[in-house]
Amino acid sequence: MSDQATPAHGAALDLAVALRTLDVGPAAGMLADQVDEALVPRLGGEDRPLLVVLGGSTGVGKSTLMNSLVGRRVSRAGALRPTTRVPVLVHHPDDTERVVGWPVVAGTEVVASPAMPADLAMLDSPDLDSVEHHNRTIAVRLIDTADLWLAVTSASRYADAVPWQALHRTTARNGTTAVVLNRVGALAVGEVSTHVATLMAQAGLGDSPLVVVPEHEAVDGLLPAEAVAQLSALLSALGADPGLRAMVRGSSVAGAVADVVA
Repeated sequence: MSDQATPAHGAALDLAVALRTLDVGPAAGMLADQVDEALVPRLGGEDRPLLVVLGGSTGVGKSTLMNSLVGRRVSRAGALRPTTRVPVLVHHPDDTERVVGWPVVAGTEVVASPAMPADLAMLDSPDLDSVEHHNRTIAVRLIDTADLWLAVTSASRYADAVPWQALHRTTARNGTTAVVLNRVGALAVGEVSTHVATLMAQAGLGDSPLVVVPEHEAVDGLLPAEAVAQLSALLSALGADPGLRAMVRGSSVAGAVADVVA
């Protein structure tokens, strides 16, 4: 991790301190949190993993996807709603020291797994439409903090308004997004994926990946490897390509700066 703060990093730190020090209304505290969580880490030159956030509506299978990608249960999945109460972050063991002190780790359960590609950290966030206001707030904050948002939906819920509102916001911030269409039956793959691709194009996400996860019965809470093969390949490609990670990180920095300015 670099000990040298960039001028932009120093300016972001000064802005956060000023917002917390000056009595300029309650919105200042919220903006200071945004600067601390989304802007300061991105501008500091920290050698941290790329943050991939699994986010979406209630019951679309985010936790099961994370568990299946890792190969063991690291995030609680089940019928009780809301299921994901404490965000779970998984990183490669070689990146353990790099996540220490990372603001996004605060209040998060952290798990090291060799199944996660190095230079990536994946976080399972609470539901965007959780019945608990606190969970909804955390979910939106984590999506804003993400370098890459894996927007998880399902064949039965892909037209819900809440995730598309978040997707429009991410598009406006030039955030990097991939849509994960989960639990798609074999007979509906063509029709549903075509409709989702049309909705993505209308939302300005025509160039974003669409990952389809076919419907499979989970065994001991895990989907078979072939069900998540496309999603696993996307993460592996990102972990293996420094140039691609730099491009994604640069886009997230630009979006975070524009969002704070706005």
